[in-house]
Amino acid sequence: MSNSVDSAIHLSDIEATDVGLSVRWSDENVSFFHHIWLRDNCRCPACGEPSTGRRKLRLSGIPKEIIAVSATIDRDDILTINWPDGHQSSYAGAWLKTYTYNEDARKERIFSPPIWTEETRQNPPILSFGDVQQDLATFREMLHCLRDYGICFLHDAPPKDGTLEELASRIGPIQESNFGRVQDMVVDRAERGIANDVDALKPHTDEPYRASPPGIMLFHCIQTDVTGGGSSIFLDGFEIAETLR
Repeated sequence: MSNSVDSAIHLSDIEATDVGLSVRWSDENVSFFHHIWLRDNCRCPACGEPSTGRRKLRLSGIPKEIIAVSATIDRDDILTINWPDGHQSSYAGAWLKTYTYNEDARKERIFSPPIWTEETRQNPPILSFGDVQQDLATFREMLHCLRDYGICFLHDAPPKDGTLEELASRIGPIQESNFGRVQDMVVDRAERGIANDVDALKPHTDEPYRASPPGIMLFHCIQTDVTGGGSSIFLDGFEIAETLR
């Protein structure tokens, strides 16, 4: 998903009403922005800190029935509005296009993960561990795979302790549990836990009962069973939900 817009589309015309501004774009599409929304979203330093996002303007301090005194478009594709109290706000056309909030635009921005297909199952997302660690673009690609498909395989990871934490710490803070910071899944009949058992597990979601369930889980296979056991089954929950629907 991206908030980028076609740079060729620019502000073409505006029409003011008592409620807001109707903006016509160069592609003939029209967006409507309420006066109070425009005033609340002023991008100037007096209304907020651009570098930190800290707001100085309070919505409660804006008159509910505020109406722009004037609105103009300049050759740099900037919409400038003068308000009754003398304040002036400027909005780049690209910014307005990105945050257009009519129903169709909002639907387009809603992220809808692709449903797994047979092609997905046969060729799941696979990247190189080394590339993910050394190349920012590949690291982002891995995150996109997690967002879109909920899964991503990395090959050629060093078979040593600490490798998993090295990658996990780049994604975000590691969430510890009663199993520790990293849980070793080793077959041990003396241990009382399904992670250490030899019996196969049916498809399931790990630890959904926690107050703060794991958001992303990472598994690192350091050594496989010489007999070929230990295979995993992965399912697409969205596909299952769509099938049930």
